[in-house]
Amino acid sequence: MRKKNAYEKEKMNEHLEKFITSLEDKLPNKELISSLDLVKCGMATNTCTLARWRKKGEGPNYVRLSEGQIFYIKSEVIEWLRKSYQNIEKKK
Repeated sequence: MRKKNAYEKEKMNEHLEKFITSLEDKLPNKELISSLDLVKCGMATNTCTLARWRKKGEGPNYVRLSEGQIFYIKSEVIEWLRKSYQNIEKKK
């Protein structure tokens, strides 16, 4: 596989920022976000995907309330997306 040139990397970064901005616009205007909120905005196909990520330690950080409810911290979801993209780029 060939390496991306500077122009391609710049375009990918622009695409990522547009995606993240779009995601932020779709997320509820609150700091704690439910799994269902993340599915509704298109970050995951279903809540099972998020559960699998949690089990493997691959997804964004989350908090589990005493009732067993799981929430994600909005700023950490965004940061996780950025880091995930950077890790993909390093592997190429």
